[in-house]
Amino acid sequence: MPIKVNYVENNCGVILDYSGEVTGNELVSVVTEVFDNDNFTSLKYWIADRTNCLEYDVDASHARTIAFITEINYLRNPNMLLALISPKDVEFGMSRMYQTFSGDRGFNTLVCHNRSEADEWISNGG
Repeated sequence: MPIKVNYVENNCGVILDYSGEVTGNELVSVVTEVFDNDNFTSLKYWIADRTNCLEYDVDASHARTIAFITEINYLRNPNMLLALISPKDVEFGMSRMYQTFSGDRGFNTLVCHNRSEADEWISNGG
């Protein structure tokens, strides 16, 4: 599976590690699984790491769907931090599009290019 879900730090964080080819439908499915997981409400942070993603086949309709799912679940854990590691232009652009679609009904979100930026931002509380 191109998206591996890892709960870390006694379920205080979740890291989605992308590899190979990632499709929009798969991404929507994995995001839904995380929101539906019993650990969601105790998460302090969520990292989506696309560093090892070779192909990112996600479009605006997928970004809009994920923003809608976020809106539904946001109030269950409104203080969670979301870091979207997006080293390639298409990933970065889709992350920004997700932020736009989420508006003020989404998590405190950082779109960055590498894991060290995300880790530092999370360790500083966003």
